[in-house]
Amino acid sequence: MVTVSPSPTPAWSYALHLPHDPRAPRVARMTLRAVLPAYGISELLDTAELLASELVTNAY
Repeated sequence: MVTVSPSPTPAWSYALHLPHDPRAPRVARMTLRAVLPAYGISELLDTAELLASELVTNAY
């Protein structure tokens, strides 16, 4: 039998609605710079910014 223990930190989510605008990737990066350190995961900032920028740019 496999057991799963609860995570030591509660799960969180953050929603950001971006406009269909060429500035949307910058807004996404700036939001990440504010949100990730607030949740104590600043070490993911560089990678998260790159991925978000690429994703939002491609979506735009």
